[in-house]
Amino acid sequence: KEKGGEKVTKEKATMNMAASRVGSVSNASFFSLSHVAALISQGPKRPFDDAEHLLALQMALKCSDLGHLAAPLALHQRWVTNLEEEYFIQGDAEKELGLPISPLFDRSKQGISKTQVGFFDFVVIPMFSSFVKVFPGAMTLQDNLLDNYRHWKDVSAKAAKE
Repeated sequence: KEKGGEKVTKEKATMNMAASRVGSVSNASFFSLSHVAALISQGPKRPFDDAEHLLALQMALKCSDLGHLAAPLALHQRWVTNLEEEYFIQGDAEKELGLPISPLFDRSKQGISKTQVGFFDFVVIPMFSSFVKVFPGAMTLQDNLLDNYRHWKDVSAKAAKE
């Protein structure tokens, strides 16, 4: 096909479609992505079709968006600390404006550092596991992620004893 004097290949058309949709991946749509990624990983089916290419791009983008979770622990902890402070600053602004304070943004309550185990259990581990099934070369990410998960489980267990 020709588009504006430029030859549009199937691959380019797929990338254009992906570029327009990848940014629209929300946390709510993650669960359908995870489910489809698990289906893709059930067998050695290559090459991917257009829908699976798009899904792979969406999963890669979502994993990179949460990439600090798979970083070495010290770097991951810095990200969590900075993210939590960013949330608290937004919560402070919401409070000052008389708006309801968003969940996890209230300094007087638990922040994200206190909810990491649940986040890993219900979102992060299933997502990265699905991704690694499709792209086994990303196994190091999952290994780091599981190390960080164990850290947060230890922190949570110690806090429960206090």
